[in-house]
Amino acid sequence: GVRWDDVAGLTEAKRLLEEAVVLPLWMPEYFQVLSFKQALNMQMHLNRTE
Repeated sequence: GVRWDDVAGLTEAKRLLEEAVVLPLWMPEYFQVLSFKQALNMQMHLNRTE
C-alpha cells in the first residue's frame, strides 16, 4: 500500500485530504459534535432578525 511518506511533496494537498477524510474516520465523535455545532450556528444565523 501507499503511505503518506511515499507521496513526495504536495504537503498542503496531503494536509487538506487528512483534514477532510482521515481525521473524521479516526475521531468520528469529535466531528459529530462539530457538525452539530455548525448546524446550530447556521440555524441561528438564518433565523436572526435585523
